[in-house]
Amino acid sequence: MTSAFYLEFGRDSLRGTFLNKPVRSQRPDRFKKGANLEGLLANAAMSILDGVVPYGVLPGNHDQPTEYYNDYFGYERYQDEPWYGGHYGDNNDNNYQLFSALGMDFIVLHLQFNPPDEVLTWADEVLRSHSDRRAILNSHWILNDTGERCEYGDRIYNALKGNENLFLMLCGHVGWAEENEAHRVDIVNDNPIYQLLADYQNRSRYGFGWLVE
Repeated sequence: MTSAFYLEFGRDSLRGTFLNKPVRSQRPDRFKKGANLEGLLANAAMSILDGVVPYGVLPGNHDQPTEYYNDYFGYERYQDEPWYGGHYGDNNDNNYQLFSALGMDFIVLHLQFNPPDEVLTWADEVLRSHSDRRAILNSHWILNDTGERCEYGDRIYNALKGNENLFLMLCGHVGWAEENEAHRVDIVNDNPIYQLLADYQNRSRYGFGWLVE
């Protein structure tokens, strides 16, 4: 979905668009069950951001199995970047980034579609080890268009809600809904956790590459 936007505009205009943005976070279905052509296109699109802004990626349900995803977006691509925090296991299905903006320090955690329990345990450890940073979590599917969490979203939320630095959860996936947008706020120990759904893939020209600001 984002590929349509990045390929439509030139690198110079993108530099102007993204230079003042601290980080970009993507929750794709890029590879449509391992289609290599889509991998090439996604790589060309996301390469525009290389050296411009920090960004993070994660595999969606259509990126399973994740071999093609990791061929193009494996941890080796990012491991020398100062903002790349790390990954779980021997691939980049689950990873995190560190950045600072407006006098605040952040961590952005990217979790695969339907992360297993061991990944959620790792994610909890990562958030606890960076408790001094405001935490954003991005996963492919957390909310439905009604604002209710899906089964996978509930698992993620319940596993990580005890981290007081977690304030924002982002997702997509719900392309079949008419509005493709939803939000909710839950309060845990006086800590609000905002949850947002935005998915424009079924709108005209994939929503013209709309980005969530």
